[in-house]
Amino acid sequence: MKMLRIVKQAAAPMLAAAMVLSATIAGPAESYFTTYVTAQGGYTLRLHDVEVIPHESVDANVKNISVQNTGESECYVRVRVVSGQQVPVAYAGAGWTDGGDGYWYYGDVVAPNAITGVLAATITLPTSSPEKPIPEGTAVNVVVVTECTKVLYDENGEARPNGPAYMGWELTVKEG
Repeated sequence: MKMLRIVKQAAAPMLAAAMVLSATIAGPAESYFTTYVTAQGGYTLRLHDVEVIPHESVDANVKNISVQNTGESECYVRVRVVSGQQVPVAYAGAGWTDGGDGYWYYGDVVAPNAITGVLAATITLPTSSPEKPIPEGTAVNVVVVTECTKVLYDENGEARPNGPAYMGWELTVKEG
């Protein structure tokens, strides 16, 4: 009995010292809360009053692309066609210029409710061969990415020309 009482008396201070020492070594306590929330609905975020809608029609292996400015301000437009490595695309269209960055830029200012000229994207479909047969019914997905930017004017009131070197295509919003 006496031995048990000595162990109990010695254990309490040792346990307290161990707790203080472990708290000192561990640093501040960290915790987190877990919960979940469901939400529905949404809000369209617009950084400026320019919005465009692409118009596309397909004629054999040519996708005819034009873009309509449905916003309230003048804008410039650029288009990129994504088709994959197996499906090369050739472009032609009055007023459209290759920017060398994968985009085709429409050179003229597009006024509200106006539509650009047609950019014809000719798709070269892969051919089947005994070495690389193409299964019958294979579909080719060609995606058109359309972007717009509000027209920037210089100090003389002249619109800056459209293209990767002149327009604000690379401008970003900064905090602060």
